[in-house]
Amino acid sequence: MAHKPELADTTQADAQQLAAQLTSISTHLASAANYSAATAHRLAGIANASVNLLDEIGPISDDSLASLKGIATLTKLANEWSEIGIKLLRANKDAVEDLSRHNVRDASNTTVAFYLPSNRRDDDSTTE
Repeated sequence: MAHKPELADTTQADAQQLAAQLTSISTHLASAANYSAATAHRLAGIANASVNLLDEIGPISDDSLASLKGIATLTKLANEWSEIGIKLLRANKDAVEDLSRHNVRDASNTTVAFYLPSNRRDDDSTTE
């Protein structure tokens, strides 16, 4: 096994700073996804409640068509707001499936590494 050279102090500090920045980015994007998911949920709920107000006797009347356009807009917005969360979940599919597989209800003592699509490390190839 070959000896791996140690990093210079400045390189170690740079690596630690980069790791801290990536952690901050991940935390903020996860928070943004959480807020976006809540917004998507609310918009979808409003759209769903609006469907109940449609005129079933005259579903293609001018008033009903205007309501349907509003419902379609709300639904489209809800879908757009959900994209951040969906992309994060998709990028971290393995970690989410592992949590589900082990039926983890309290993840406070669980460490899970989440990766952004741009910094995901699929192979950990190192030379010895």
